Amino acid sequence: MERLIIDKNFCMSSYLAFRYIAAPGVGFSENLVPEYPKKATPDIKGVATANDIECVIQEILAEKLDEHTGILLSGGMDSAIIASYLPAGTKAYSIRFEAPNAVDETVMAQKYAEYCDLDFHVVEVTWADYLASAPSLMRSRKAPLHQIEGAVYKAAVTAKADHIDKLLMGNGADYLFGGLTGLLSKDWTFEELVQRYTIIFPEAALRVPVSVRPVYERFRTGPDSIDFFGFLEKIHGIASIPSFSNPLHSAGITEIEPYEHMHMTEPLDIARIRRGESKYLIRELFSRRFPDIVPPDKIPFKRPMEQWLMGWRGPERPEFIAGCTDSMSGDQKWLIFCLEWFLNLMDSGEL
Repeated sequence: MERLIIDKNFCMSSYLAFRYIAAPGVGFSENLVPEYPKKATPDIKGVATANDIECVIQEILAEKLDEHTGILLSGGMDSAIIASYLPAGTKAYSIRFEAPNAVDETVMAQKYAEYCDLDFHVVEVTWADYLASAPSLMRSRKAPLHQIEGAVYKAAVTAKADHIDKLLMGNGADYLFGGLTGLLSKDWTFEELVQRYTIIFPEAALRVPVSVRPVYERFRTGPDSIDFFGFLEKIHGIASIPSFSNPLHSAGITEIEPYEHMHMTEPLDIARIRRGESKYLIRELFSRRFPDIVPPDKIPFKRPMEQWLMGWRGPERPEFIAGCTDSMSGDQKWLIFCLEWFLNLMDSGEL
């Protein structure tokens, strides 16, 4: 049985650094121990070519697809490829944020849906939606939230109202097929990776921080070298798992993630990726399925936190350093905002 450790300061520090608690069995309190994210690995299929990827997608759809299955469709290639194998009329949901100058993926998603003859729906997501859903999502997760959870929950609730109980998603392709070009762009030194991939250093925000450097030390391979593929798989790559499973399950939706059923049997061609051919196998398959559409550049699933939190003056609780959010980005501010909210709910017994 896993030993339970209560360490509020570590949990706060880890959440700010990685957007989740990067240690199993560690909680904010005895009743608030989040489940450590694990990849579901049933029926993992080895792939080495675009044909292999196609075969696995078709196998999974043949097994799991029914009339109550929809797809969460973004503006990128990964979900578009899955959409191209779906029956005409399948419901497709695409998220659009209501905020000034927000990135709108629904334009490209609609183009894919029309190409595949899908029943396309835009899910409008507002700041009010985030505020309404966050307490229950924090209660189910037993931790503060990733920035995407409010949006995914709104899409899931919308789909559930349409009698959908399973949603296909394109998660996993970036990590598997070389889409994280920032991480794969160079051979990182140990210190470079720490500086680049710590979202907020706890020492910059918390009065009693816990260093997250031991998380990186697990992957040190020399005086100034690090196994960045190991870090990618075991730390960076699993952060988003509960960010989708928590809001989906809270809405009564089961996720289907075809790319999570695959693993590469050959090493990625890093030189090819560094020459600008990221996700070269996915690009090949996309061009086959959408010969009339130019493969899009990667569009991050960007939330308009900068706009939504523009008037927020920063945290007031004693755990935080005064003025710590003054120079932070919108996504960083959300982590502080949500952590303070979580702590307030915890203290009031509402979690």
